[in-house]
Amino acid sequence: MSGRGVAVALLGPLEVRRDDVQIRLTAGRLRTLLATLAISAGDTVPVERLALALWGEDLPLNARRGVQTYVARLRRALGRDVIRTLSDGYLLDVDPDRIDVLRFRRLLAEAGRAPGTLAERALVEEALALWRGSPFEGVDSDWLCASASAYLLTQPPA
Repeated sequence: MSGRGVAVALLGPLEVRRDDVQIRLTAGRLRTLLATLAISAGDTVPVERLALALWGEDLPLNARRGVQTYVARLRRALGRDVIRTLSDGYLLDVDPDRIDVLRFRRLLAEAGRAPGTLAERALVEEALALWRGSPFEGVDSDWLCASASAYLLTQPPA
């Protein structure tokens, strides 16, 4: 995993850190791109899904090129090793536990496997402690917010 030092917090205002140093992403589309990649950290995100998150249904003429441009800018901000280019899209190469949304879902899945125990309670408390406000605050993408809200409400992976 290349981007070991990168952490992304989405369960409240967007926060990004690399090696405990805060990285400020001021451009709205960079924030949207990172959030879209982060909720699928470790998995390939197709260019088409990234374009929908960035522009909604009002895609530019060359959406693929636009995505490439924003990926290049995000790499400059986070480090070249954090985002991998694959034949069918891009992958955020970060430990999923360094993404609060993914950690939250994992903790709930673990709690679900220990019903009625002290471990369940501790795992749920740890998961809830990750929340710092409204999810995806500061990320301006109707498509992403709708998708991410559904994602947070679905059953966590087993």
